[in-house]
Amino acid sequence: MLALRWCLALAVVVSGGCASGTTTLAQKFVKQGVPTVDLGGPRPKASSRHDRAPAPLEHASISEVASRVSSSASSLESVHPALRDAMWQLRLAPTPAHYMEVARIYRRLGIMDTAHDYLARSLAVNGNNPTVLDALARLWRDWGQPDRALTYAHQAVFGAPDWAAAHNTLGTVLHAVGHRSQAREQFEIAVRLQPGAAWGWQNLCLEYQAEGRTRDAISACRYADHLNRKAPAGAKESR
Repeated sequence: MLALRWCLALAVVVSGGCASGTTTLAQKFVKQGVPTVDLGGPRPKASSRHDRAPAPLEHASISEVASRVSSSASSLESVHPALRDAMWQLRLAPTPAHYMEVARIYRRLGIMDTAHDYLARSLAVNGNNPTVLDALARLWRDWGQPDRALTYAHQAVFGAPDWAAAHNTLGTVLHAVGHRSQAREQFEIAVRLQPGAAWGWQNLCLEYQAEGRTRDAISACRYADHLNRKAPAGAKESR
């Protein structure tokens, strides 16, 4: 949905902006900032055996995390070429980028707990990395547990204060836990750091709507729409 469409809706909605409720508004946020580290994809169905929150691994040893991630990899590798290739790259070089690629594939497959475990193992092996922390924040946020996401999102911003996408992630998490003014501040930082990021302006538009700042919301929505329209075909960010 184009940002301009939300702006037009402001003209006929007297209060509450374009969104009729908190859940609807939160669902409209552009949550992914950088496709190369995006862990987006369909949520696993409620009946899936993998759709459960993993036990916290913040304090787990490397061997403990390794035992969890190794148990689910071998069978899938034989039938999933992309996963097999990603695992091969990971074995050659256990870098944060390679751990994130494996996690991204598991997320696409709907195996959320294993995606989480690979990100956690990256932290255990390589130490804190802003892109991995941001990915963990987005995973927990999209899993419906933004309170678990908040620490990771703050750590990502602390580790990469000039990274607009990390501020965007923190803004969406803050919004989800009810800290609206702080969320707006993060979106404002994001568009200052990356003025050409349509997703930042779009989220800022939505936050302005939630605050009843109609004029500011229209301006931000229009600019987001302008950026989306001038982006080359196939170059738009993943939503």
